[in-house]
Amino acid sequence: MGADNISKEARIFARYLTGIRVNDASAFLYQKAIEARDLVCERRDKKLENFVLRFPFWIGFIDAALALTDKQSVLRKKIFVMLAVLEASPEYTKYFLAKKGSFFTMIRICAVGTRSVYRFIFGFFLIRLFGKA
Repeated sequence: MGADNISKEARIFARYLTGIRVNDASAFLYQKAIEARDLVCERRDKKLENFVLRFPFWIGFIDAALALTDKQSVLRKKIFVMLAVLEASPEYTKYFLAKKGSFFTMIRICAVGTRSVYRFIFGFFLIRLFGKA
């Protein structure tokens, strides 16, 4: 995969994790980490990777399903690499540190949990469409 594709991948994964566009330095660190770990998707993971790069909306569904069905997926490992890069970058720590909560925080947690179940269900069927590895 070329540097441009890895940069695009970094930006899509970062937007999925934080909801914002990341800077070039974070995309570069992601690229270096992917190269150092030699993370290359093959077979089903490659199909899933191409799918989420083309249709980023579905990444949460695919990730939710892989979290329960294939934790060692290269695609999930790549998402975790981006997560590590962002968590270690001072400009993005605010997205990962706990904030003071309220009663509405509990409602939000329940809503996010419910959304996660739906994402898993839809994602499970999506990864089934791409077949077994």
